[in-house]
Formats: sequence, structure tokens, C-alpha cells
Amino acid sequence: AIDDFRVDVAFFRKPRVVPFAVVEVYISGDVYKDLASLKYVYDKYGSRPIYVVAKDEDKVMNLVNEAVERAFHEIKDELIIVRAQELKTTT
Repeated sequence: AIDDFRVDVAFFRKPRVVPFAVVEVYISGDVYKDLASLKYVYDKYGSRPIYVVAKDEDKVMNLVNEAVERAFHEIKDELIIVRAQELKTTT
């Protein structure tokens, strides 16, 4: 948790004590809560917000894009949105 916000992953660089990047992963739950957590950490610490969509991709991508245009417009240019399948690597 970062302050009172739970996030899925936070990345830190020494000696910095605040995260330089924060990740939320959507499998189920509340897209808006996830975005609120990302926005909070961005606003307070300047952390790079990253949202990974791992389920119901088309539906969730539409919700995220709409929310970023409206309620979360402050992080629109900073938010990295990734589909989970894009993270898979082949060997």
C-alpha cells in the first residue's frame, strides 16, 4: 500500500523512497478505483501510472479510455495502458 491506496506493483529506485512507477492490473474489480489509485500516486509522488488489462480487454479498454478523457484527464498523457497479451514473450 502507498499511503491508504493499495496498488498491485510499485517500483522504486535507490535512494528514492517514493515509487517511480506504479502498476494496477485489471483482472476483475473496479476500473475507476484502479484509476483513482494511479492518479493519487501520480499527483502525490509523480510516479508513472501503468494499467495492465488482463481480462475483458475490449470492454475495459473502452471504460479506461472514456474515464481518462473525463474524470481522469490529468493523467491522460502520463498513463501507459497495456494489454496483458502484449507482455507475453516468446522463447
